Amino acid sequence: VYELSEEAGLDIWDVSQEYKTWLPWVDTIYGSAAYLPMADGASFKVSLSTTGLVARPINEIAKESVKNWH
Repeated sequence: VYELSEEAGLDIWDVSQEYKTWLPWVDTIYGSAAYLPMADGASFKVSLSTTGLVARPINEIAKESVKNWH
C-alpha cells in the first residue's frame, strides 16, 4: 500500500462508520487498486484517472517484470 497524498485530510470512511445512520450511502462496493509485480529496482508511475488507478512501468526492470508477469 502506498499513500498518494502526504496529508491525510478528512477520512470519510471513519466518519461514515461512526455516523452510519447519517451516511447510509457510503459503502465499500467500489474501490481502486493497481496490482504490479515486485522486482528489485522496478519503478512505476501510478496516476489517478476518472475510472481509477493506472500504473505504468517507468524503467527497464519494471518493463521486464510486467512482460514476464503471469
